[in-house]
Amino acid sequence: MPSKASRHNAIRQLVDSEAIATQAALIDLLGKQRLAVDQATLSRDLAELNIEKRGGHYQYVEPEPTEHAAALNVAAAVKSIEPCGPNMTVIRTGVGEAQVVAVAIDQANEPTIIATIGGDDVVVVLTKSSRAQNVALRKLEAWFGAK
Repeated sequence: MPSKASRHNAIRQLVDSEAIATQAALIDLLGKQRLAVDQATLSRDLAELNIEKRGGHYQYVEPEPTEHAAALNVAAAVKSIEPCGPNMTVIRTGVGEAQVVAVAIDQANEPTIIATIGGDDVVVVLTKSSRAQNVALRKLEAWFGAK
């Protein structure tokens, strides 16, 4: 069985090289590469890869930094972002800056993030699943920069 990473790589390559108008067409193209996938899994994969339908076909969309992070200039406070288990992410900040970062994350209302806990120099970000964690990690890195 092909790995999730190989499926993601194939999806990226197909979306970059062809104008794909429907998920059904993408499923067929993946099938030709011996990568069987159902529609629900493909939808999750597209969300995790920041691939959206624009102009009638699927394409990668660069995540935009949120206004709240820019306004508060909290990106500079973030020292590292690390997954910790299947649904928890630890963000290390400068001393006294974690709560400001936690508030900025909360204000983003990202649906994959169910809660944050801000201490003195650590923010714990909780998600419902490992898939949600992957999406949240990409969002956090887009907002605060890959650390």
